[in-house]
This record gives sequence, C-alpha cells and structure tokens, in this order.
Amino acid sequence: AELAELTLPTPGAANLSTKITRLALTGAAPEIEVTTTLGWNYLLETSADLQTWHPAPSAVPATGNTLILPANLPAPDTFLRVRVSR
Repeated sequence: AELAELTLPTPGAANLSTKITRLALTGAAPEIEVTTTLGWNYLLETSADLQTWHPAPSAVPATGNTLILPANLPAPDTFLRVRVSR
C-alpha cells in the first residue's frame, strides 16, 4: 500500500506519477522509498515548522523504478517532503 501519491497532469507529455511506497524512520539511516518517472528529479526536504524547508545536498534523477532517498533528520519532530522537478 502507498503512503502518499501524487499525479501531475503534463499536457503534451506523459503524466508524472509518484508514490511514497516505504517510510523507514528508525535505525541509523532513515529513508523514504518513492516510485519515479523518467525525466524528473527527486529532492528530499526537511522542516521543523512547515514554513522553512531545507533541501538535501542534491536532487536524484529518476530511474523509472523506485528510488530510496536517505533522510537526514536533524530533530525527532522533523517534517519531510519530496520535491519533484524537471
């Protein structure tokens, strides 16, 4: 089962469809697993207040399969989001 899903209509091109398929926030290396669409980049961002967002060092290009994005959690009450861009 998916934890979240995004579908973005893109006229004249294939639609973007991304699902968060796994969220592992325990252990030494928390991570988020997402499905990807070729031609898009995926960037994990964190926030303590939902106002100011801090991006990971770099976006990860899509493979067309799933990607695992490592989550650097600076505090226990950290919000996460995945930014998708071309």
